[in-house]
Amino acid sequence: MTDPPHTGTMADGSLMCGNYTIPADQTTWTLVVNTGDVSCATARSVLEDFNAGKGTPTARNAASIDGFVCAGNPAGAIDETGVAEYCQDPATAQAIQSHTISDWHQAGHPTHFELEMS
Repeated sequence: MTDPPHTGTMADGSLMCGNYTIPADQTTWTLVVNTGDVSCATARSVLEDFNAGKGTPTARNAASIDGFVCAGNPAGAIDETGVAEYCQDPATAQAIQSHTISDWHQAGHPTHFELEMS
């Protein structure tokens, strides 16, 4: 199935990239490129590789893959943030440990995309 390049742009400039289904549990999420110059196709490809177990693990729920660092949120964080998985460029990866997702957005960090509740 081919998805459109994007399905809309939000008021904050985030790029809506349609739905994405996580293969492991078949839950469907909205793919959003929050910041940075990344296409919907690239974001989708990185998440597909992350969910296929490709890349180099950096933590139990994270990996360095396709030039990005991606992580899956635990259930409690999903409930709190509405974000299942997220990726960003390696130059700002340290911010994962020190910022909440909302702080991340407010700080205007480069390239960040995630799966949000539909």
